[in-house]
Amino acid sequence: MTTQIEETKQAVKRHTIIPFTSRNINCEKFNNQTRLVVNDKYVAADSKAIMETLGIRSNLMKNIFANPAENWDVMRSAINSIDRNKRFAAIVDDNNNLVTLVNGKVENAKQLNFDDRIDRLFNTINDSASHNFQSISFDPSTCLVDINAINTDEIDCGLGDLWNFGTTSTVGLLNQQFKQFFNRLICTNGMTTQQGIAYRQDSASTHIGKQFLKYSSNRDIVNAIKPRVQKLRNARASLYEVNLIADALKKEDKEAFFPNYTNIIQDFSERGFAMKDVSAKRQRYMYTNENLYDVFNLATSLASHQRDVIGPDAAKTLNKAAGDMFAKGPALDFNLIDIYKS
Repeated sequence: MTTQIEETKQAVKRHTIIPFTSRNINCEKFNNQTRLVVNDKYVAADSKAIMETLGIRSNLMKNIFANPAENWDVMRSAINSIDRNKRFAAIVDDNNNLVTLVNGKVENAKQLNFDDRIDRLFNTINDSASHNFQSISFDPSTCLVDINAINTDEIDCGLGDLWNFGTTSTVGLLNQQFKQFFNRLICTNGMTTQQGIAYRQDSASTHIGKQFLKYSSNRDIVNAIKPRVQKLRNARASLYEVNLIADALKKEDKEAFFPNYTNIIQDFSERGFAMKDVSAKRQRYMYTNENLYDVFNLATSLASHQRDVIGPDAAKTLNKAAGDMFAKGPALDFNLIDIYKS
């Protein structure tokens, strides 16, 4: 646990916050590709974001990138003449990549450091009788740290279906965000709906521990678990929801884990609805004969237990699909197109 936290803190500190102006941005050709370089050193991962920050529209960006040697100096001079002293800031990594732009004024380059807030939050979780630390992770594409803590309460939704809930605290340069998630206690690693049901955002503050306790003690969202579960149990899945699962799987995985999907396609085809001709919007108004909770269970089970088989991208897609079902409820609350109705 301590090693995981220290490794995350070190990953954060391998990044630096730098100031720059439009005068510090160059547009150049490199290996037959056009790129933006800041301070003659940092290569921008997202040129479009910088262009938008400078107020340059995407249609102009295409023309500039087509011939940067001729067009960029003219554009940069125009920007400087309008707002010569406007300053920007970005986070760069130790490989000289410009990772993300940030708001706020930065006078001098400085190391990115979340140590104090991470330590304060971890100590709060560790000292709490009602929370357990679960995991910590750093996203190098956004420079955000996610810290997951589980509440020790358990919610019995009947039929041996136990749930508990947790809070994801996201630590960033300028703010911290808290979002609740839910775990299904069917197995040791849990089946998680990572879709946030609600969230709160605060400015960066050393009071992060108090903010966490205040947010994670909110029982309104917790009390919503049982009715959400019951709503899924008492609903049939729309064709859209079924296809969310099927489309995430390779052909062989569909055959192995969702064999009934072939029957669904055939049923609709026999009634004049070829799957390739039914838009996603229309699928939301078409019932299948599948129970929605069974479809939800399939998604969470595959994402949790078959990740190595279906692959991490499919697992992530299924986890999000399950989260959407849980957060938003059934796609259909009324009967519009029901090919199974006698």
